[in-house]
Amino acid sequence: MLAAFRWPKTARAAALAIYCLGAIAPLFLYASLNKSITGDLKPGFLHPEFRPALPPRTPTSTDYLLLDDDDNSTVLHAITRPVIRILSSLVGAHGLLSHFPILLLGILGVSMVMHRHWPYTTKILAATAVVGACSVLLAYALARTDWKDAMFANRWFLVFLPLILFWAGAWLRKSHRPSSWAMVSVLLLFSCVTALVGATDPPPKDGYDRYTAAVALMELVSPSPHHSNPQHTSVVTGQ
Repeated sequence: MLAAFRWPKTARAAALAIYCLGAIAPLFLYASLNKSITGDLKPGFLHPEFRPALPPRTPTSTDYLLLDDDDNSTVLHAITRPVIRILSSLVGAHGLLSHFPILLLGILGVSMVMHRHWPYTTKILAATAVVGACSVLLAYALARTDWKDAMFANRWFLVFLPLILFWAGAWLRKSHRPSSWAMVSVLLLFSCVTALVGATDPPPKDGYDRYTAAVALMELVSPSPHHSNPQHTSVVTGQ
């Protein structure tokens, strides 16, 4: 966005340099903290040795697993597999829109910003936010990442959610019918409640691959015995 301002080239270059200089501090802090824990710059989820040893289980959901069997690989599977994974990351059991449908308002806001009466720099910022979000989503969906650490909604996508939701302001500044406000209120309430419910058990005992906001809600309503019975895991897995 800074490069699109109608400033002299030297001013734009200086603004970009200041931005990069400001980014050095948090990046350096992350690198130093991560290296002291893992011994290198790779995040923890790329270190299998740091994961707790869990008994083998058969996943109950086909999210992120459907059509991932290499033994049955065909041309059709090669085409449909990434499509299924992308859809699962959006509306699956751990999907973004399944848990935070209020993001639809942010996407709608981006489309409104693209109208010609908005400044050119604002359009570039909105477009960059969408392109960046899609890049992260596609990268993790197509890379066949191990989703056992995905949490109740995919935690690798959280980095771009605030910026996407930011553009909901373009919709909010307009006048709308009461029915539209009511629908948005329902979406916002659902998203907030889902986030709070899903956060009631930050480190699930059996890992994240079966942990969804719906499971967390059922645990609040009717806690399962495994919270108090240490033998629950071995009984369930038949060991």
